[in-house]
Amino acid sequence: TAPRVFPPAALSCAFAVRKRCAMLEETLERMKKINSFLRQSLNCDQIRFLVPEELSSPYILHCYLPGKQGAVVLRSLSERNIMAGSGSACASESAEGSAALRALGFGKKESFSGLRLSFGFDFTMEQAEFLAENMLSVLKNY
Repeated sequence: TAPRVFPPAALSCAFAVRKRCAMLEETLERMKKINSFLRQSLNCDQIRFLVPEELSSPYILHCYLPGKQGAVVLRSLSERNIMAGSGSACASESAEGSAALRALGFGKKESFSGLRLSFGFDFTMEQAEFLAENMLSVLKNY
């Protein structure tokens, strides 16, 4: 025989699921606003976004930094307590450059000019403003 469903437990579980879904939807909308803000704030000739906003994850910004090495920019950002990546984690510090940039048609030299910024669920607009300000400063002083 099947176990008996305890109605209060089932109702509590359904309530928790609805609440969690609403939280995830709110987070998604907040991240879309933050991603859009960063795209506008970082819209300059020194940064090219690789995926159009409408096709990208709001939790990731992948960009190309023409004429700059992503690893050098990463180190400068790291000194400002901003953590980012220049390629996939499994190919970090690779002598081959970014496989993603190569797949998009960039040459070997250009494949070292990628930067990936990933954002957690708790990333805030204040942190995005700090990131944008420091990113522009790092690029200006490159």
